[in-house]
Amino acid sequence: MTSNRGQDRTAELIADLADQLEVALLAQLPGLEKQDARMVSRHVSLYMAQHWGGQNLYFPKNYFGRLSARDKEIWEKFNGKNHVELAAEYDLTVQHIYRIVKEAAEYHQAKNQADLFS
Repeated sequence: MTSNRGQDRTAELIADLADQLEVALLAQLPGLEKQDARMVSRHVSLYMAQHWGGQNLYFPKNYFGRLSARDKEIWEKFNGKNHVELAAEYDLTVQHIYRIVKEAAEYHQAKNQADLFS
C-alpha cells in the first residue's frame, strides 16, 4: 500500500491558500459575493499549484513591501536623530515615527542577513 501523506499535505496547503485568498478577496472587495470569492480563490490556488507545483518556495515576510510610500520616504529621510523633525513634517507623533523606523530597520536587517547567505 502506498502512502498519500505527502500529497495530503500538498492538498492541505492548496486548500489553505484558497481559503486565505477568499478571506483576502472578501476583505478587499466588500461588494464581492462570497460564492464569487470562493470560485476565484479556488481558481487562483489551482493555477498556482499547476505553475509552481513541485517547487520549494519561501515566502518572505515582506517588511518593506508592507510599508506605505510615506513610510518608505520617512525611512529614506531618517538620519538617526531626526525623529521630531520627521514627526512635524508628516504630522505624526514621534512615537509613530519610531515605529515606522523600527519596521523599516527590521526589513533592512532581514534583507542584509539573507544576502550574507545568498
